[in-house]
Amino acid sequence: MTIDIDELEREIEKIRKNEISTSNGFRDSIDSNKIFGNKRFGGFENPITVRGFNCLYSYLNRLRTCEGSMFSYCRLRSKYSEATESILDYYKINSLDGNVITHVYIDTFHPLESVCAPFGLSLKPISEVSENEMATLYKPVRLSVLNFTDDEI
Repeated sequence: MTIDIDELEREIEKIRKNEISTSNGFRDSIDSNKIFGNKRFGGFENPITVRGFNCLYSYLNRLRTCEGSMFSYCRLRSKYSEATESILDYYKINSLDGNVITHVYIDTFHPLESVCAPFGLSLKPISEVSENEMATLYKPVRLSVLNFTDDEI
């Protein structure tokens, strides 16, 4: 994948000038794959990017399996990434019956918000969030119990 630096700089400048906005008050984002290259999205070298805790919970609560099912999530640890020059949070994503679906890295305080989902998951658009879901969208509502395996610590 080739990164179009000029396009990236134009998008970043729009965000800095606050020219990009959405009805929910968050700025739209460019695909973070354009920022970190073609590494696995949600991986250590290409984390999911969100702008603070409200965006973090909104993102996690809108993620679904490809079949549309909800799941639970649990933050396992934080780790510094030289690739992104930031501290990343490592999350375990479990099906509601407790089976591990995947693990993802999230850059919680990045200036851009990811609009993509990691492989095997989908991201429900904010416009499709129901009124009931909206009440808890920005809260950590689907946390799972901490059950670590040796390779997760």
